[in-house]
Amino acid sequence: MNVHGPERLAGQGLDSEQHDSGNRAINDLLSDSGDGAQVDRVLTWRAGDDGEHGAYEAWATRGLVRFRRLIAGDGTLQFEVIEVVGQNPLANQDPLALCTLDAERAAAMAGGFDADDHTRRFIAPEQQSYPFAYERVAQLFDSPNAPDLAVSPRDWCSGSSPGTHGALHVRQSRAPLWFSGPGVVVGTHDLAVRSIDIAPTCLAALGFPLIAGEAATRRTRTAQMADRHHFIRPGTDAILLMAMVHVLFDEDLVDLGAAADLADGLDTVRELAAGFTPEDAAPATGIAADDIRALALSLIHISEPTRPY
Repeated sequence: MNVHGPERLAGQGLDSEQHDSGNRAINDLLSDSGDGAQVDRVLTWRAGDDGEHGAYEAWATRGLVRFRRLIAGDGTLQFEVIEVVGQNPLANQDPLALCTLDAERAAAMAGGFDADDHTRRFIAPEQQSYPFAYERVAQLFDSPNAPDLAVSPRDWCSGSSPGTHGALHVRQSRAPLWFSGPGVVVGTHDLAVRSIDIAPTCLAALGFPLIAGEAATRRTRTAQMADRHHFIRPGTDAILLMAMVHVLFDEDLVDLGAAADLADGLDTVRELAAGFTPEDAAPATGIAADDIRALALSLIHISEPTRPY
């Protein structure tokens, strides 16, 4: 297995010259004299010393966990815990935790909060879970715009606006996903649906061909199932989309139909797409011009689309 740290390292996390100052900042964030009452977890990526691999870290008042992201020989991701001090603050990663009102009420009571007042039914960190926490922390620090330290607030913390959207704990990591329409099977499913799953699911329901893409690490989850497989250079998705739009306009295949009265700016889109020919997009995306045309033209062959209600 290969250690896979931040994909676009550009100063995010703590480098070797920031270890001491980073430790002081983490201690202040978690201390009672600082912001400890509001801070649930402090997250970072710390560079290694003397050529050693770095590691991701999650700090809490109850303990610390350090872990690395690995790429296996088959391209799948795995996470290796290399150190735990005290209690692992990310040990509970159950995505189905607190999924019923009874479970939420019981967790609130266990933390000393009022289970009957929905405006005060907070969940203490000891009763929380952190779904897919290792993967999400690693993905956060893939961005060159990620900070040195990231703070995940406690359930009752709010800034200028109420709420803690973006927190790592399960209450802010989950939302109901509803489907309605022809072909949708009635019932509920205890599945941890990720945001990355939503668009492919909707496209499959509409009859679009299944096309597998790959990330910069060349890992893919759907390549074996795909009808077509195209590797696109990371960061060029918008160029591919505009080239496909260009083909639809160039072939005179754009027909808004019943949506004509609701749409505005079609001519602007046509003008913008005019500069994105498949030939121009091919070198940037790594996808051949003929393949871009085929992808665009496949959109007009969708039959009996699911119509949402």
